[in-house]
Amino acid sequence: MKKLLLIIACLWICTSAVRCYAEQEDAKRGWQSWASRPSCVLMKFTNATRFKALDTEEVFAELVLEQLLATRRFDLKEMQPIEESIEKILYDERARAAQGTAEAKQGGKLHALFAASGNGKNAASIATAQVGQILPLMITAAIGKKHQADYLIQGTILNLGSGRTAGSNLFGTTKTANIGVVADLRIIRATTGEVVWTAKATGTGKENETAIAGITVGEAKLNSNLYSRALEDAAEQLVSALLADMDARKLFFREKVGVS
Repeated sequence: MKKLLLIIACLWICTSAVRCYAEQEDAKRGWQSWASRPSCVLMKFTNATRFKALDTEEVFAELVLEQLLATRRFDLKEMQPIEESIEKILYDERARAAQGTAEAKQGGKLHALFAASGNGKNAASIATAQVGQILPLMITAAIGKKHQADYLIQGTILNLGSGRTAGSNLFGTTKTANIGVVADLRIIRATTGEVVWTAKATGTGKENETAIAGITVGEAKLNSNLYSRALEDAAEQLVSALLADMDARKLFFREKVGVS
């Protein structure tokens, strides 16, 4: 029993020492302390393309999560995207609202019909929600409370495509294969349902093939490597844009520590 208590005590001391060292290093770099970092959860992402079988949104969500963790600027409450899908919950909510509207119209209760129309600030869908628009508070607040998060991070795959080009010059021929992905990311304040930040990025994965005097360098073929590069590129662009706006105090309005 004494050995077990000793081991637990040593582990606690080591953990505290590592956290203390990390905070000191962060302070040197001008980063926020753990206590002041925005608490967030990564939502289940959505896919607005016709290539749903590829599960691109799941791969993209994992890449965004890796990028966010690497920054050490966020207090991520879950180490993986959570299962709740705002899009699905919204669909269920609107299905119930549509049923209620139909019943109100049939019963001649027009006041209920006009009340259901909202004030114009409500987001039509999570994939099109812009800064200043509102998602249902009952949904966002419940998710935030469940995961102890102040902000919800959600993304959407908007487009996915591929292409090939070919050309020639005095020295030989060139071919290029590329895959592109258009994605967005948004931050939602859980306590109000308001979208406080959003950005869009186009990520590309490209491979060149050059043939000169019978010698070929590279291989212009569409493959999984190009697909992965395109998603990584989009994730990196979006997280970089998020950090830039945080540093410009356009988001979260947190004061940095350790800055002389």
